[in-house]
Amino acid sequence: QQSLNVTADGVIGPTTLAAAVRHRDPLFAAAAACRRRVLYYTQLRPFARFGAGWIQRTFATYRVAVEGSALRAA
Repeated sequence: QQSLNVTADGVIGPTTLAAAVRHRDPLFAAAAACRRRVLYYTQLRPFARFGAGWIQRTFATYRVAVEGSALRAA
């Protein structure tokens, strides 16, 4: 949400989705959001134990964004 300049409330609702659709480069926005998430995770104490899973889920989120973008382009 911060990457899209909308109020960060933790809910991916209509406002966030609309901002993502309007963004001039949705994949850039998705990458920026994933980057923020990974940087946040690295600052958490249990990162050494859980970080691999957190990052794996973050990349899965990005993969969904890329696949969705490809579907819209087709």
